Amino acid sequence: MPGCGCRHDLQLCHVRAWARGGANGRWNLLLLCPRHHTLLDAGRLRFLRWSTEGRPTFRLPDGKVLHPEARAPPGSGPDGKTC
Repeated sequence: MPGCGCRHDLQLCHVRAWARGGANGRWNLLLLCPRHHTLLDAGRLRFLRWSTEGRPTFRLPDGKVLHPEARAPPGSGPDGKTC
């Protein structure tokens, strides 16, 4: 997740939900912290596309795009908090 430095307790999640026909291919799987996984499943975070480097790009409900270049220092989460 761009901007999230969480490195522990990551969860494998589907871009397109398994229940909606999502596959288990690498292109449909993400590693996210529990907080961002919940936001993705709730529709408050939307996967847009993979970058040419294979990193995910997301969109927030307000329309802001989170590009894969936005990185946080290891061990820090959103707003400088630990996930």
